[in-house]
Amino acid sequence: MDYLGIKRQTVTKYARLLEQNGYNFHKDEKGNRNYTDSNIMMFKELIKQRNRPGITLEAAAKSIVAILYK
Repeated sequence: MDYLGIKRQTVTKYARLLEQNGYNFHKDEKGNRNYTDSNIMMFKELIKQRNRPGITLEAAAKSIVAILYK
């Protein structure tokens, strides 16, 4: 996804990590994820958190999902 500055494979990796932590993406009849503007903002936040010192990608994903489902 060019506007995120990351490759499509990375988006898929991030989406799977978020799903493993309880986030549900909307999927079409073939099971493909349909990313919304809200999802894009979430990916941006994940990237921002990932770049903070001492924060792992896994911890960032867990934190984001926890905030969304408060």
